[in-house]
Amino acid sequence: MIQDKRLKVAKALGLLLAGPFVASAVLATAHIFEFEIAAAEAAEAAERASHRFVRIAQAETGEADGEASTELPIEPPADPVAEGEAEAKDAAETEVVVEEEEEKCCKKGDRTPPFKLLAETAPGELNNPYDWRELAAENEKDPDYLVKQFRAPGCGQCHGANGGGKFCPTLNKGVWSWGNTDDVLFRLIALGSVELEKQGWTRYQQGEIKAPMPEMGQVVKTSDQLWRIVSYIRSINPGANPPEKVLPGKYTPPIQVAPPGEAAPAE
Repeated sequence: MIQDKRLKVAKALGLLLAGPFVASAVLATAHIFEFEIAAAEAAEAAERASHRFVRIAQAETGEADGEASTELPIEPPADPVAEGEAEAKDAAETEVVVEEEEEKCCKKGDRTPPFKLLAETAPGELNNPYDWRELAAENEKDPDYLVKQFRAPGCGQCHGANGGGKFCPTLNKGVWSWGNTDDVLFRLIALGSVELEKQGWTRYQQGEIKAPMPEMGQVVKTSDQLWRIVSYIRSINPGANPPEKVLPGKYTPPIQVAPPGEAAPAE
């Protein structure tokens, strides 16, 4: 009897001591279970969201539900008619640019006689295709290349061997009687001062030498050669040719007088 009572007391004490540990274990298990439930719910929500984005993407690409694609959408085939029209438009624009470049005066190596070029080009539209610095650099082995262009048709006989003046005006002082643009210099050399004035150009000033400039358009055979002469004149007046010192020629279209018996041309 005494032994049985002792066993019962020991069991009671054991249960009493084990109670807190069991309770702690139960609580821990409950927390773990709650955490697992929360994690499962979060995973499910993420999966639902991903399905939503997949459905949106499928709706945009026309795919069936559940067939998510990792490939880029296929572009529709090109319209050959539209492509042809675009190519034709580009070709036309390129052709216009080329034509404008071809029409722009003037070109290097132009063999057109000066008088013919003048007849084909409106006043103010002549532009020297050469830069005298580039010509000098291209012919650096011949230091006298530019002055030779000036002397060849006889310009140095009147204006001095280097353009410094003789019994005709000096060309290296930056003094311009008719203007200093490419257009007016070309016309003055080709036509001479008398014909230039007849065609509507006016002097800015009368120099000390009153003799007229002779026409050189017959002596200088090509426009290219005449442009090289203009280039030499530029080379001996580098300080007189910057843009702020441009002196355009003064041009007024001459009045056309109709022959007797004919009506005057309409303006």
